[in-house]
Amino acid sequence: MYISPNEALDGQSLRSQPYNKNKKTGKHMRNLRIDVRVSEEEKIELVRLAAGQEMSLSDYLRSVLLGKEIIVRRENHAPAALIYELSRIGNNLNQLARHANSGSSITPDDLARIWHSLELLWAASQ
Repeated sequence: MYISPNEALDGQSLRSQPYNKNKKTGKHMRNLRIDVRVSEEEKIELVRLAAGQEMSLSDYLRSVLLGKEIIVRRENHAPAALIYELSRIGNNLNQLARHANSGSSITPDDLARIWHSLELLWAASQ
């Protein structure tokens, strides 16, 4: 079915068409199609962007065109062991800072623990 731009703007032809409902869910089905011409490079980029959001191309374009918020997913390429060691180092540094701010001195054992954590982190990152 072709809908002219004027018909689409006034919505009359859209309202006169029966709206199909999914028999199982009772929700309205998407039964209309919009064709958009893009270059090969543009399509590759759109598919890449949709895949980066773990969305189908249709869902991605619908979200963008309707102004829906798309949460940007940041890929985390760091191995779990590296993240774990970073967390441990942060914890140790926080303990040392609290210890030092309370007026207590930092012992060589405290520094050795930190150094050992840094060595583990370095080994995990290689």
